[in-house]
Amino acid sequence: RILAAGHSDGTVHLWDAARGEVLRTLEAQTDYSKADGLAFSPDGEVLAVAGARLDFDHVVRLWRVSDGSVLADLPLSDSASDVAYSPDGRLLAAASGEKAVVWNTSDWSEVATLGLPGEDQTERVWVTTVAFSPDGLLLAAGRWHGVLELWRLAQ
Repeated sequence: RILAAGHSDGTVHLWDAARGEVLRTLEAQTDYSKADGLAFSPDGEVLAVAGARLDFDHVVRLWRVSDGSVLADLPLSDSASDVAYSPDGRLLAAASGEKAVVWNTSDWSEVATLGLPGEDQTERVWVTTVAFSPDGLLLAAGRWHGVLELWRLAQ
């Protein structure tokens, strides 16, 4: 029912998909922000935005869809390019720099950092996208040079 569209200036527009009207605009919080990847929680109550930056700290910003308020900022060491919720909504993953970071959505604690680079790499091999398998047991992380990594997550 709701469509989200992110922009390079960090704003996100929430649209009523049936009527084609903007319901709300989520404003960037700083002069430098971006909204690269967006994901609604399975219940539709939270929108995760990858790429947002708060005072030059890298974060995934979580917005309440109902009122447009900020629920939380999840810190990262690099900017994020994508986010994905597990099908059951218990986990949120972000593609960030050379790794994927996974949080528990009940308390937003970090539960895993996956895909750290090898010591022999001379250039950064960015993780650009993340997705969960339908059963939520695997996390796929796609790298910009065409490699897809699959990570089994403990239940």
